[in-house]
Amino acid sequence: MNLLRTLENFCYKAQPMAAGTVFLKEGDCPCPTYVLISGSVKVTAGGVEIGIFKNPGDTFGEMAAILEQPVSATVEAVENSVVYVINNFQEFLSKNPTLCIELLKKSYNRLSQMNKGVNIMLKLIK
Repeated sequence: MNLLRTLENFCYKAQPMAAGTVFLKEGDCPCPTYVLISGSVKVTAGGVEIGIFKNPGDTFGEMAAILEQPVSATVEAVENSVVYVINNFQEFLSKNPTLCIELLKKSYNRLSQMNKGVNIMLKLIK
């Protein structure tokens, strides 16, 4: 099951956001979860850019929503973007359990990419 299609089927409205819009701010209480439809956003933590999301279906804010912890990074639109906003991500997932696997795969892929980056940095330090 495709996340974008599911959101569309549940009548979520696509919301345009201007370049420079800050979706999430590091340290804030859990906020909505966003699903990128088009455009791109940059992710910074501690003032350092750590990634860019530009693929339709990329999600941000889900970690804080699931863990019920403050947001770990700031996410800002690099260009005009369109997103779906999910205000209660845990409830959304409980109503759509088949999407959990798809989202877990994306999360584990991100984690794997970050681990590779850390390993490369460690090798450069030695």
